[in-house]
Amino acid sequence: MGNCHSTLEHNCPDVVEQTQAHLHQEGGDQTRTEQGGDVEVQHDTAAALVSPLGQRIGRQNGSSHGHDNTGDGVENGVAVTDPHHAVVQNELVSERLITASSAPVFGGVYKLVAIERDGKFIPKIKISENVEKITTPCFKDLWRLYDNETGKALADVITLDGEVIDDSKPYELFDPVYTWKRKTVTNYTAKKLRTKIFEKGKRVYDCPDLKTTRDFCKQQVDTLWDEVKRFENPHKYYVDLSQSLWDEKNSLLAAKTKK
Repeated sequence: MGNCHSTLEHNCPDVVEQTQAHLHQEGGDQTRTEQGGDVEVQHDTAAALVSPLGQRIGRQNGSSHGHDNTGDGVENGVAVTDPHHAVVQNELVSERLITASSAPVFGGVYKLVAIERDGKFIPKIKISENVEKITTPCFKDLWRLYDNETGKALADVITLDGEVIDDSKPYELFDPVYTWKRKTVTNYTAKKLRTKIFEKGKRVYDCPDLKTTRDFCKQQVDTLWDEVKRFENPHKYYVDLSQSLWDEKNSLLAAKTKK
């Protein structure tokens, strides 16, 4: 992860320039962290920036609790405890403040899901000893189900391309791995999440302005339960497969294991 100084330098050059000038006037080099950020500078600059947000950056008191195995800093070092003060009390600034995670990379790769033969697409699957690495075949759509009473998101459902979820009828959700874990939802609204951006090399989507995009993102985050968004022991947000897609995947698995 980048250190606090470089992050502030990129986003808040005036703050960095002022702190550097102050240190030069003081005529001394203060203790620096292994990641190259000055402890006192991190404290003062981060506190000044975070104070208006009413956040307090907690400390781990030098213990190993809260650190991940990558040596990238305090994983769970942010907690809102005081609405009026922001204090940095650790030599390692939380990654969640800067990159949002201890593994700030997209955990996904492209995998073959179908091949075209004689104008038709044939589903394909990759099997692994690790269940979570077994690919899901076919072209797909993505839906989100919202509770009509609370407005909160219930779960996401991956379906076959062209498959429609009729929210006027009860819908059964189930874990695609532990299939006996099932729940039937009613009084919900199903919304398709995918939107076509390009078609045959041409853009067919009108990009909204920045304010509209920001407001939409905030509204969508607000549809998640607080238990899902918390840093400590967050509740799992469910992403399930439709019964039709699961049947297709399971049939390919069965065919492969018979060989």
